[in-house]
Amino acid sequence: MSDKTSDFSFSLGDEDSNKRQAYRASIPGLRLLVQGRKTGYAVKDLSATGVAIADSSPGFFQKDTRYSCQLFMGKQLFLDNLDVLVVHVLDSGLVGCTFQD
Repeated sequence: MSDKTSDFSFSLGDEDSNKRQAYRASIPGLRLLVQGRKTGYAVKDLSATGVAIADSSPGFFQKDTRYSCQLFMGKQLFLDNLDVLVVHVLDSGLVGCTFQD
């Protein structure tokens, strides 16, 4: 089930899908900046447990590696000192991360 209003989308997923730990939202303009990198990454979706980003130049992100990040909404800092752990790096450039304490 999916409901779209303007540019914001929200997906509940299938009842048969037990892989998701939390609901995910797609928020246009949300970008992740990794400490020490000049390039930001477009956030594909955000949930209470993590974030998925699009990496157009694969090779930087490594599975089971922690990164210190910031989330920006446009040019405005949204969250600072955000630690993530990479749990998936797909050939398509999609990188799945979970939030760390």
